[in-house]
Amino acid sequence: MGLHQIKEELLKHANEEAKKITVEAQQKAAEIIAVEKEKLHDLEDAMQKQGEKELDLLEKRELAANALEMKKYLYEKKTELMTETFKAAKQEMQNLPKKEKTVMINALLKKAEKELTIATIYCNQNDKELIKGYAIITDTAITAGIIVENKEKTVRIDYTIDSFMKDVEDKKLQEVAAVLFD
Repeated sequence: MGLHQIKEELLKHANEEAKKITVEAQQKAAEIIAVEKEKLHDLEDAMQKQGEKELDLLEKRELAANALEMKKYLYEKKTELMTETFKAAKQEMQNLPKKEKTVMINALLKKAEKELTIATIYCNQNDKELIKGYAIITDTAITAGIIVENKEKTVRIDYTIDSFMKDVEDKKLQEVAAVLFD
């Protein structure tokens, strides 16, 4: 065997080995590419699921915020309506006809007499003429009703419309709201 044949044999063997290495490298590259494509696909799925979760969370937050705003608006409107209702009732009590006002004041006086000996009565200027037989002091702060006081000025009972409305508002607010909104 000559040098030329050995050289040919070595080149042939080297070429076969190079082809074998190339084929193996191509197979490895194809496997790596397949694995990486799978990883990329999994990553895309995970990102899409994460995006959907975030979108769902944003939607829930937005709905909750809208529901809260709606409740706040509804509360404000109900409060406004309640205030207007009490204001209208107070106005109606102030504008009672003279006959009905007289009956109301006499009923308040009888109730007060059961609790104390009346010495002084405070009322507004318009109601002064409806009260007989007592020391009367007019008070511009009183819109309707009376305040009674004993001789020693130690006991004072407030039967003004403002006091009644405040009492009703404090004690009966739930009931009034139920009547208005149910």
